[in-house]
Formats: sequence, structure tokens, C-alpha cells
Amino acid sequence: MRILLSHVDFIEYKPVKKEIESAENVDQKVRRVEEAVVAFVAVEKEDGEGKVETAINEILKSLENLGVRRVVIYPFAHLSNELKKPSEALEVLKRMEVLLKQKGVETYRAPFGWCKNLHIKVKEHHLAEQLKVV
Repeated sequence: MRILLSHVDFIEYKPVKKEIESAENVDQKVRRVEEAVVAFVAVEKEDGEGKVETAINEILKSLENLGVRRVVIYPFAHLSNELKKPSEALEVLKRMEVLLKQKGVETYRAPFGWCKNLHIKVKEHHLAEQLKVV
């Protein structure tokens, strides 16, 4: 699993076109989340429950270091060439969402399988962007 964490002033995204047949059914409206950490996630072939737990712990550490309690899980296949099958990757992302919510984190998840318009403002500090390989 590869995760690019970005501490943002805001992220806006809008699903515009399905990229895969198994894309989630969503309404195509703009979503905006302010003062959050965006976890751009690529789920890889070998990722299982153990890696999900490790990834959640890494995200929680970053949230604590930054003093943030809001996260956006953003599917981002561009971080890897060794991707899990889409249906399996979606289940991993949903599991991450559930675990973060159980830990009391305000959690959002961008739609899976869509090409999205993306507008983001990343904060300007040395911890604003971190790549985690789990």
C-alpha cells in the first residue's frame, strides 16, 4: 500500500466520468472538505488486513502530529503499478474508512473508479506532504 498524506486547507473534488465499469454509483456533485489530511491511497496486490491496520496507525500518527481530526481517503492508483483488483481495492478502502471512524476521526472517502476534477490547497510546512509505503 502506498499513501501520500497531504495536510490541506481544503480539497474539492467532483466525479466527472467513470473510469472503470465497477465504479461506485455516486451523484456527480462537488464535495469540499476543509482543514484535513488527504490520504491519497493506492491499494496494492499484496495488501491485506495487516497492512490496513499499519496504514491506519500511520495515518493516526500523522493526524496527531498535525493536530487534525479530519481525513479524506482518496483512491489514487497513480502511486503504484502493482494494484489490487478494483473490487478488492474498494473493500480495503471501505475498511480503512470504517476503522478511522471507529477511532473517532471525521472521515470522508472520495468515490472509487471515477475520473474526478480535483482542486486542492496544500499547507506550507515541512510535514504537509509525506509518502508512506506500508
